[in-house]
Amino acid sequence: MSRTKDFYTNEHGLAAYFESSWLGHLLKANKNSTLQSLSGEIPYGYVNCSFYERLIQLVSSNMNSLELRPKSLLDIGPAPGRNCYEAINSFNSLRKVTVVEPSDIFLSNFRKIILNGGILSFP
Repeated sequence: MSRTKDFYTNEHGLAAYFESSWLGHLLKANKNSTLQSLSGEIPYGYVNCSFYERLIQLVSSNMNSLELRPKSLLDIGPAPGRNCYEAINSFNSLRKVTVVEPSDIFLSNFRKIILNGGILSFP
């Protein structure tokens, strides 16, 4: 299947997914800086999203209160993989992660960023 003919999204949609879920995380080291765009400067606070960290903290807190230590993770529809990334970094007990992603464009880019640490480029 061609990357531009994916049933779920296209290259521009993929870029939007990555921007919304990863940009704040990638810019964390430069919190006091601003982004430059065609519209002008954008403060870091506008692109930062703590949803993913807070979600995994909630899950982790509940699991700890029940004294549960997950050994495996099933992530259905991980899209760009941010929840999976946070879970892997939060649960040291994980030994196996299974990902089910029907979209070729998401799965190939998930592999690049999560498995291979590759550089991504968008239009």
